Amino acid sequence: MANENMQTWEYCFVHTDGGRAFHVNDQKLPKPYPNMFEYANDIGGKGWELVAINENSVYIFKRPR
Repeated sequence: MANENMQTWEYCFVHTDGGRAFHVNDQKLPKPYPNMFEYANDIGGKGWELVAINENSVYIFKRPR
């Protein structure tokens, strides 16, 4: 059970290939796929913060809920 004062987060998983984002959470992005530099700056402007990149080139972002 979460403490009512505890910060909660929402997560975004961005799958990449060749430096381009092609799949975000449950949705495939339309072509042409954006490069990660552009995509990260775009969602960063919407409050998302990069917290990890895993071994499968999945970028994991979070923001306060």
